[in-house]
Amino acid sequence: MKKRVFFIFVAALVCVCAFVAVLRHNQSVLSESVVAQLRDRYPVVKNLSPEGVYSAFVTLDMVKDVDGGSFVYGMMVSDEEYSSTVVSTGYPELDEKRENEGIDNTVHFFLNTFEVIDDSESMYEKGTTLTLSSNVIFKGHLPIFEKGQKYVIPVKESSIEEGIYNYTCVGIFYVTEDGYVLAAYDEEGRSEKKYTGMKVEQLLRELKK
Repeated sequence: MKKRVFFIFVAALVCVCAFVAVLRHNQSVLSESVVAQLRDRYPVVKNLSPEGVYSAFVTLDMVKDVDGGSFVYGMMVSDEEYSSTVVSTGYPELDEKRENEGIDNTVHFFLNTFEVIDDSESMYEKGTTLTLSSNVIFKGHLPIFEKGQKYVIPVKESSIEEGIYNYTCVGIFYVTEDGYVLAAYDEEGRSEKKYTGMKVEQLLRELKK
């Protein structure tokens, strides 16, 4: 009799645990306590501007309104790489003067390859790879992209170089293994809606223009 009661108790406990797991998987928004626990794995970038570089305050609404832009949900499929290019002022004499004065006209970038799963504006087919680029001066002012990690990133193709896509920290979200999003930028203190904790599919619907 005791063994039977014990087995019934164990079976009931397993059912409860399974129910809790399903409930967690299916809930539409994560609680603040769960988000807080996840922040060690998905940290917020607090300082968005390099020292000595003026950057205007960027809102998510401003990012949404960028012509030709889209919030892309995908996976980082490469390790970080670096590239550099020599820029011109558009005036050969000035370029020569800068060179003679030892002023470096080389600009350095870090690149990541991002594979599309979906996007807010339906601009890209699933499986498309995008080369994301950012100036190295923003190193430490953007999330550290990890190969194999999923993100939502606001991208727009560069007007200077074909096949290169620029992005901003505002609008980047980490995507957890079970499909929830956590903002990579600090949503606190902003008057805009907070999206952290919702499902990635809901996020893309809400960010659609």
